[in-house]
Amino acid sequence: MKNTSLIRRAAPFLAALALGLTVFWLTRPRANGPSAEARVIAQASNFTPPPAGAQPPVTALLAQARQFRVDPNAAGNTPWTTNLHPSGVLRFVGMEPGWSLGTIDRKAGPGEGARKFVLDHREAWGLTNPRIDMDILRHRALTSRDVVRLQQTYGNVPVFAAQLMVHVAEGAEVTCVSADPGLDFKTLDSRALPLTPKVSAAEAAKEATAAMYHRNPVAKFAEPNPAAAKLIVYAPEVLGFNGEAELAWDLSIESEADSPVPAAARWIVSAETGETLNSFNLLHSALSSEVYDCNSATMPPVSPARMTGDPATGNVDVDNAHDFIRQVYNFYLQRHGRDSFNAAGATIIANVRQCSSTQCPWQNAVSGTGLNGMGFGADWVTDDILAHEFTHKVTEFESGLLYQNASGAMNESFSDIWGELFDQSNTGLTPSGTDTVANRWLIGEDLGTAIRSMSNPPAFSDPDRITSGLYTPSVTYPRGGTGPDRNDDGGVHSNSGVCNKLCFLLADGENFNGFTIAPIGPDLTLALFYEVNVSFLTPAADWLDLNFALRQAAINLIFQPSLRAEVGEACDAVEISTAARTVHMNAATNAALKVGIPEVDGIRGPYTALESGIAGAGTGGTLKIQGSAGPINVDRGFTLTQPVTIGTYDTFIAVSGATGTPVPPAPVILQAP
Repeated sequence: MKNTSLIRRAAPFLAALALGLTVFWLTRPRANGPSAEARVIAQASNFTPPPAGAQPPVTALLAQARQFRVDPNAAGNTPWTTNLHPSGVLRFVGMEPGWSLGTIDRKAGPGEGARKFVLDHREAWGLTNPRIDMDILRHRALTSRDVVRLQQTYGNVPVFAAQLMVHVAEGAEVTCVSADPGLDFKTLDSRALPLTPKVSAAEAAKEATAAMYHRNPVAKFAEPNPAAAKLIVYAPEVLGFNGEAELAWDLSIESEADSPVPAAARWIVSAETGETLNSFNLLHSALSSEVYDCNSATMPPVSPARMTGDPATGNVDVDNAHDFIRQVYNFYLQRHGRDSFNAAGATIIANVRQCSSTQCPWQNAVSGTGLNGMGFGADWVTDDILAHEFTHKVTEFESGLLYQNASGAMNESFSDIWGELFDQSNTGLTPSGTDTVANRWLIGEDLGTAIRSMSNPPAFSDPDRITSGLYTPSVTYPRGGTGPDRNDDGGVHSNSGVCNKLCFLLADGENFNGFTIAPIGPDLTLALFYEVNVSFLTPAADWLDLNFALRQAAINLIFQPSLRAEVGEACDAVEISTAARTVHMNAATNAALKVGIPEVDGIRGPYTALESGIAGAGTGGTLKIQGSAGPINVDRGFTLTQPVTIGTYDTFIAVSGATGTPVPPAPVILQAP
């Protein structure tokens, strides 16, 4: 018996009621339109959709749902799960087993068929702008389904991180679409074709390199290569930020091989003004192979110390790297049928006993693009750390999760998941870690002192759920945001604790946060997260995207209803299944509110006013205000539409308004009228 409250037991009924009310609102009778009955979404395979234009786009799309086979694993009466964008368009729709959203054009094939399906129903995804199109980025053919990754374009220019995933089962049935597109291009629409940059690629490369020197003053960088810059449309909304879409250059700046410290970052530079719009770290710290021995230097030698098949060298770090690479390669091959990190047999390169200009021995490990694969400080070649860094490269080739905010925390967590579950699996192999009951679920225990705990993240000051007081605030990078202190890119290492705890709950089970989760075991947990990484997530995915992806991945993997229920409860327990979240603002006493996080330089964050901060927190969310002690009046001439908790980020701020002034330091809960 689950240890859940009456409210949680009633959750399925409430969810069904909410969906019913949504459908009722979308399908309410209108003058000269079809009746409400005519708009009821089909529950039978022989339903004939009403004429085009007779229904709102989302309702019309769902109306063509059909049951193409009976599946005993189907749960509940509603054949779909949806997540709506605040504008009312679909961001995610996943079908129950045996149901589909419709069929693709079989003659076109899975790739072009998926693309055509999305564009045929473009209004449902909000893709109404006539200059929006889709490119086929990747087609993954599996035994039971095809997964097509589409890249959104605007005026034939790719929209940064804007992708859609389409799942096609049994040759033609569309069973899931996960979308993270850009929707608002009003500024760009006002221009005539073609999209022409005002700032050249060379000027953008110069700006990005200067920013890299500002961030890494002791590093050494080569002259930038403008030819490598790609013209994109940068739409902040895709990443969850405010701001208008604009033309930009996308380019990577990497340190040279003999640089005193390794450094690499991806920069988004405005093609209109030459200003920095965003940046993403490409260094993720913490079977053909090559192992190079840096021998306490900052750069590797020309020749490797040991290659695949070579005899042992007697150098512990070199030999451990060689052997652990072989083990991790086999682990991915046996568990996932994956041939190296790129699924195409790429050579795996590791540098050991690496140093930086400021630390030798260097106490870290890193995985990055263009920096000879993986790098390890002396004695940092452990089984979980090496599998962690290897998995960063897998993620780079699959979901491409951006190293910032929630997507970056997932990126880090996925590496922890494979690092730890590999660590737990290689007992009896030589070499292996010292995985015991006491250090099970610890990351880096063989370093002497672990660096994270997946079973108890708060033990290392990491959050284990979204509303934890340990959760690091998100950051954004507005114009000029190039400072060296980026709050760990929005807490990518710390906030990984949320997903790490989720993995632990699924694998081992636990009573947590009012939920009792029964374990599904490490093997199914690993299969679940792999399916999420390669088949569902887009680069700028957030926590809510992960929630829907995990639940639908359990359907793809044919989990029994009881196991699917555990996946859902684990998501609920770590609080990724709700839109409510904690957002942060900065305020000087009695002054206009501005966004900011004290750990970072400049003005950060997506909210520039209390009103938008409350809206951003979402129903049941928390708005934390940072600033000097003093009263902040929340009754500023606007009406609350949802309950929001007002707390403080560091110093106490008395909050007055509709609920009066609280007694410090209790938070204020503002209720909607």
